[in-house]
Amino acid sequence: MEATISEKIVGVVNVVRDASYYEKTHIQSLAEQEEIINNFLDSINGFKKELQRTISEIEFLTGKFEELTWYTGLSENELKALNELIASSKDLRSVLIKKYVSYNEIRRQGIAKTEIICFKHSIDDFTEAYKDLESVFFFLPQNKEFQDITNKLSDL
Repeated sequence: MEATISEKIVGVVNVVRDASYYEKTHIQSLAEQEEIINNFLDSINGFKKELQRTISEIEFLTGKFEELTWYTGLSENELKALNELIASSKDLRSVLIKKYVSYNEIRRQGIAKTEIICFKHSIDDFTEAYKDLESVFFFLPQNKEFQDITNKLSDL
């Protein structure tokens, strides 16, 4: 049986009455509202600060990798250490990518968008740097053309 128009009106009146009562009894002061907003903004700023710390660390490592590519005549132990460094770097990249992907919803909401983009660029630079290390010390030395060019450059 369908409700009458009077019963529908009474139903809506009850919903409005309950909403009015709830809002009157749960009023937050301006100070409470500001505190909630400030806590939210502090959380965003903390997130940005932590992200910037991670970016700085990645950029530092990237620079160190670029320095290492200029060394020549490494011993077998040094090459083994570089191989271990490259393997650890691949593991770190995997963790960083997972972290980046976990920020998708935050980025879609426009929160820390610039910082997250910088984070992604730092991961890309880091990846390129450890791949360069791998190429310079493990793949290119096996390449005859690379050896010829390296020999010509060292004669300069």
